[in-house]
Amino acid sequence: MLATECRLCRRRHSRHAAASELLEQGAPLTVVQRQLRHRDARTTLQKYGHVVGDAQRRAVETLAENIERHAAVELEPSAEMEPSFA
Repeated sequence: MLATECRLCRRRHSRHAAASELLEQGAPLTVVQRQLRHRDARTTLQKYGHVVGDAQRRAVETLAENIERHAAVELEPSAEMEPSFA
């Protein structure tokens, strides 16, 4: 493999890694599209759609965990709410 081909592979890998990281962190698809200079967001979605799907799944799981945690806190009886028998 020529040195120029090797540099090109590293650059493409870095580009893919950066785009994937942006999407995983919640950057809008159109932002990543502009960073990659794709003419159409469909191109970005075709290449990185799996990342968007994974990020959405994780976001929903995190939301569900937060809701469960808040629901558990709200259901715990507090001392103020316990009846007094005095």
